[in-house]
Amino acid sequence: MSVVGFDVGDFKSCVAVARRNGVDVLLNKESKRETPAVVSFGMKQRAIGTDGSSAQSMNPKNTVFGIKQLLGKKFMDPIVQREIPYLPFKVKEGGNGGCLVDVMYLNERVELTPERVMAIVLTDLATIAETEMNGERVKDCVVSIPNYYTESERSAMLDAVDTAGLKCLRLIPDTTATALAFGIYKQDLSESEALNVAFVDVGHSSLQCCVTAFKKGQMKVLSQTFDRDLGGRTFDNILFDHFCEQIKATQKIDVSSHPRASLRLRKELVKVKKVLSANSSASFALECIMDDKDVKGSITREELEQLSADFISKIVGPCQRAVEDAGLTVDQVAHVELVGSASRVPIVASRISEFFGKEVSRNLNVSECVSKGCALQCAMLSPVFRVRDYDIQDYYPYSANFSWKKEGADEVVTSSLFPKGNSVPSVKMLTFLRSESFQLQATYGDDAALPAGTDKVIGQFEVAKGGAGSEPEGKSKLKVQIRLNLHGLVEVESVHSVKEETYEVEVIPEKPAEKPKAMEVEGEAEGAEAGEKKAEGAEEAGDEKKAEEEPAPAPKKEVKKRTVKTTVDFKVLKSMRVGAAVVRDWAQKEIAMREADVREELTKEARNSLEEYILTSKSKVWGDWNDFVTSDDRNAFSQKLDDAEDWMYSEEGEDATKEVLVAKTSELRGLGDPIEERFVEASRRGPAAAELRSYIQMYATLPDHLSQEDKDRVAKECAAAATWLEEREALQEQTAKTVPPVLMTVDIKKKGEVLNRVCQPIASKPAPPPPKEEKKEDEEMADAEATEKKESGEDAEMAEAEADGVNGVD
Repeated sequence: MSVVGFDVGDFKSCVAVARRNGVDVLLNKESKRETPAVVSFGMKQRAIGTDGSSAQSMNPKNTVFGIKQLLGKKFMDPIVQREIPYLPFKVKEGGNGGCLVDVMYLNERVELTPERVMAIVLTDLATIAETEMNGERVKDCVVSIPNYYTESERSAMLDAVDTAGLKCLRLIPDTTATALAFGIYKQDLSESEALNVAFVDVGHSSLQCCVTAFKKGQMKVLSQTFDRDLGGRTFDNILFDHFCEQIKATQKIDVSSHPRASLRLRKELVKVKKVLSANSSASFALECIMDDKDVKGSITREELEQLSADFISKIVGPCQRAVEDAGLTVDQVAHVELVGSASRVPIVASRISEFFGKEVSRNLNVSECVSKGCALQCAMLSPVFRVRDYDIQDYYPYSANFSWKKEGADEVVTSSLFPKGNSVPSVKMLTFLRSESFQLQATYGDDAALPAGTDKVIGQFEVAKGGAGSEPEGKSKLKVQIRLNLHGLVEVESVHSVKEETYEVEVIPEKPAEKPKAMEVEGEAEGAEAGEKKAEGAEEAGDEKKAEEEPAPAPKKEVKKRTVKTTVDFKVLKSMRVGAAVVRDWAQKEIAMREADVREELTKEARNSLEEYILTSKSKVWGDWNDFVTSDDRNAFSQKLDDAEDWMYSEEGEDATKEVLVAKTSELRGLGDPIEERFVEASRRGPAAAELRSYIQMYATLPDHLSQEDKDRVAKECAAAATWLEEREALQEQTAKTVPPVLMTVDIKKKGEVLNRVCQPIASKPAPPPPKEEKKEDEEMADAEATEKKESGEDAEMAEAEADGVNGVD
């Protein structure tokens, strides 16, 4: 099972996978680490990611991007209404007040929810991971979200993940993922003193900031702040509006009213913005942007900063709030890490640096750090990997309250269950004394910095009657467990009825302890010991008999209390999730679209194969194949190729299915393959025959140590092979090139294999070892006897000398 992290952005996305040797950011089919979050709906199939970005210029009205800005929002939300003018595709209001993307797909009008479009993007990212991992199925994943996402936006992202057929272990904020990618590899942290680091993520559409305290093996997010409208695309919009007005004044054309012209200008101005990040000025020129008119323009970095003055002045706002919410001063922030695609703009980095009073650092890859943090978090949560312990304490950016009515009264009680800054995940318990069912309502607190138009009601729940209770007036004590889960969603996890009851248990009294026997005194006489042993034996026998006669103590009954928990049903009356049945329906439709894409890709391959064969055969039939086909067959085959080419480019051929295209290719191959086979055989026959002759020549000379029988057998096989080859070659020379050959290359190779199988074992027999010479053996025996005699004489002389020495002493 794979462990994957998805960083899904407004403009581009990244995929990272955790492996045993670390975390890798994967490449897409264009060998790029960043993949456009774009889906283009065509007349025959969808183009997603890099393909969708390429199709955008030709199909702007049906190409969807920036879907994160619509996810989980109502159509009438001010954010959506502010976003729509910049989108070339149509967005309309759905039946429940949500957003619907209106596109043409397969020549039909299709309305898609933002969740379904996001599921398509996630499916493309999962395909990138599966391709890199040799087809291994992606199941568990962690997906990044902006830290400002509300309950509805987080729920919509989870619905999109489920629609894509993935299992999301956690929705992790971008800044938390960045902090994890930074802190988990830092080895110089203290166990007691925290290192405070500020992470500022200036992305395509928003600015996010968090302050995190790092200790050894632990990170705690102290604050999370944001501004939904501060991002790199703000510079893009400022440039676009500026040059649209300039072109309208000089060329008298309104580029913003033309989707394709707007898209071309926007892409060009993104390049201008990138050039200004490294240079003081930049210019552009576009030919025939609309109404056959060319446009051009130029701008300096100073002019862009003047146009963006209001935007630039707001950059330090989220940073200031983050430091204040963390309860720190700017001096207590030891390090500032700047990430995000728009962080490359010089004025952004300089303003952030001025606020913190220190140089910003870029130790992390600004585009890949979030995806790496997601993959690390997935490895920690997944059972597939074993990661060293690392404590992550995340931050809840809003406040969540629970309210309910008092029983028998209209008074509403509200409890701030999860205040702003509450640790994520977290569990709280509410206790109620109730005799009837009641409702709970979860809402955002008044201090939550919600965008205009956001519904403050998070969810509504109905708790069933707990049954007969032991409390006064027959009320039941109910324990409601409420969880702020890893995704940052508030949910009622369980409800239990708690009841105390008494019960009796039998307690058997303990027997009185036996008196210890007196210890023997050392130094007693052996006779005395023998006498006492007999007496002790008599006493023990008497004690046993007495114990058998006494009755056992009667058991006593003791009253005890115990707590009995009973599960109580509850219903979710209102939730931000769309429900399992709807997600299942979306998933089935996504599978059908995916299958249609696969069929179209196979049809394209069949069309390309047919086109390739037609073009190749038309050139070869009058070239390489000229001598291997008769004039009549050549003309007939050429006509067939021309007819197939005309059909393929006709309206009927354009709409042909894969099966029809494959059948057409097979029909043409039935005519062309025999011609090609004759040409190929003619080119390969000569080298194959030469190879067989080399084998025959090699086995003509055999070692002298072989027996005459072996030599005769090899010679016979070689002669038979040579005769066969000569006869076949003679027949082939008499055969015309335009008919099937009588001598095939495969037959020549088989004949060579048979020859080698028979002759090779005989030719490789080793020569027998040479016999030993008798004269040499006689000389060795004579030398051994002489050595033995010499040693016998030396022993005799030594014995004689010893005897003389003894006599001399006497």
